[in-house]
Parts: sequence; C-alpha cells; structure tokens
Amino acid sequence: MVHRGRPGLLRALAPLALAQGSDELAARLERLSNPLCMESLDAVLTPSTAERWCGIPVGKKGEPCGEHTPKLAAELGRCTWVGSDDGWAGPASQRICRGTPVSGGDRCEQHAACCRAVKRDRKVCNRVNCTVDKHREASVAAGQ
Repeated sequence: MVHRGRPGLLRALAPLALAQGSDELAARLERLSNPLCMESLDAVLTPSTAERWCGIPVGKKGEPCGEHTPKLAAELGRCTWVGSDDGWAGPASQRICRGTPVSGGDRCEQHAACCRAVKRDRKVCNRVNCTVDKHREASVAAGQ
C-alpha cells in the first residue's frame, strides 16, 4: 500500500532530512511536495493497476508535463482526442485519453464518433455523431 503525504507535510520533512545529512531525500521531498504530471507510463492503461507514473514537476495540479500532452498522443500510441471547452463534449482536457486507438485509426472507440470539424471560432466541434452537414462533409473530405 502506498501512502501519499500532503504537500505541507513533505515540505516540513525536507529540512529535517537535510538536518540529518540526507540531501538527496530532502531534494526528493521538496520535489514531491509540488504538482507532478502523474501520467501513467504503463503500456496497459488501467488506473487501478498502474505501477509507473511520470514524476516531472508541472505548474498546476492536473496539468500534464510537456511530454504527455494530447498533441503528442499519437507518438505515444494513445487516442488523439482533445476535449472542448464549449460544453458540448465536457470540459477541455489537457490530459491524454487513456483509450487505445481503434485499428487503423487515431482515436479510441469512445472518441472516434466525436466531430473533428473546426468551427468559425477556431474551436473543434467535438459533438458525438454530429449532424451538421458542413461538418460531415469536412470529415468525409478529410478521409475520416
């Protein structure tokens, strides 16, 4: 069982470790007290069984590091769907979808039905099974 220390506790323990002569432990406690990427590094992406996590420091809790953004999802063998921020498909997501792309595609089964058309406001539509004719035409023209 893994116990997670709260950031304040980890920061408080860092000077104690330093006073005991453990510079390495103090540095690690200080690093762990800040927000971390925490993207699973396992090939099989099931949160309940994940064993390896990315520990790169990030600016805010919930943000991915530069190596684990949706723009790099295809290179990592992950679904390339990116959430929208207009309320149609839920909140915008900076995290990579944990789904595995369907054979011959770049999105998982759940996100393959999301519209890829870019609207006038330069945001992706992202509606599931979108019925807007111009969006459907754009998807067909793009070969999706």
